Amino acid sequence: MKIGSIRKILERYWKYNKVDRVGIHFDEEQYSQQMKVECAMMAKQIEHLQLSKRKLMGEELSSCSIEDLQEIENQLITSLQHVKLRKSQLFRQQSQQLQDKERNLIQQNASLTKLCGRTVKWQNQWSKQKEAEVETELRIGLPQNQCS
Repeated sequence: MKIGSIRKILERYWKYNKVDRVGIHFDEEQYSQQMKVECAMMAKQIEHLQLSKRKLMGEELSSCSIEDLQEIENQLITSLQHVKLRKSQLFRQQSQQLQDKERNLIQQNASLTKLCGRTVKWQNQWSKQKEAEVETELRIGLPQNQCS
């Protein structure tokens, strides 16, 4: 590559790069304005949610009408029903898990009992065989008087 061609490449790069920077600057400004608007909307939404939360917690109810209070009560009733339903589901799941665990333990107990039964039978047979064995002595010679 020649030095002249490198210069031409660099000139073209700077020319296009400058155009891109102008376009980017415009886009950044537009984006910044859009973000400010969204931020303001989110701040209002957060404020509204905080107010709703306080009302559901029973705070700042003095400005509420009867209809507002009725709506809050209905929301609380619905929420309570959801909580009770979820609690019931969890209890059923736990109960099922405990029943499964109980079944497994019963099966383990049965197999251990069976294994112990085999061990006891084997031990009984072994002790009967040992009882059947008699200790004998064989002596060659005259019998000796054993006096204690």
